[in-house]
Amino acid sequence: MARPTPEVYPPDRGAPGLDLAGFSPPSWRSAALFSPRGALRFWQRNAYIFRRIFPESVAVNFLEPVIYLLAMGLGLGAYLSTIGGLPYLTFVATGLVSTTAMFGATFECTYNAYVQMYYEKAYDAVITTPLNVEDVVVGEVLWGATRSVLYGTVFLTVIALFGVVR
Repeated sequence: MARPTPEVYPPDRGAPGLDLAGFSPPSWRSAALFSPRGALRFWQRNAYIFRRIFPESVAVNFLEPVIYLLAMGLGLGAYLSTIGGLPYLTFVATGLVSTTAMFGATFECTYNAYVQMYYEKAYDAVITTPLNVEDVVVGEVLWGATRSVLYGTVFLTVIALFGVVR
């Protein structure tokens, strides 16, 4: 018995029922354009959602660096006095400010984006509005930067309460 051969479509016509008339691939200029207003709207959407989940988000993202500061800065700091002329607590705290800001943006732009894309289908819903993909990407990056600044600033305030900031 002979195996059926798959149909091969000419590259200029495509599959039956697929009309490519008038189709042209996007140029580099059209792909780079976004609407600042659209990106701001997507940023506002993320800010609105963040206001609703703020207590849970703050607890998770700030407990880890505070516990690390207590354990490493005060616990291990009892055995180390200075590193490079800086008090050990100051040395650890400055690194924690930067890692808190970095992890805030990284988590927002990786895992949260994955959840919105795969489980919540939020990006699919947003693309059905007048926003385009470029607006969503720029809005998401702006939101990640906003969370980074927010987490870094709040943790800087926390370490100021420890008396580390001069």
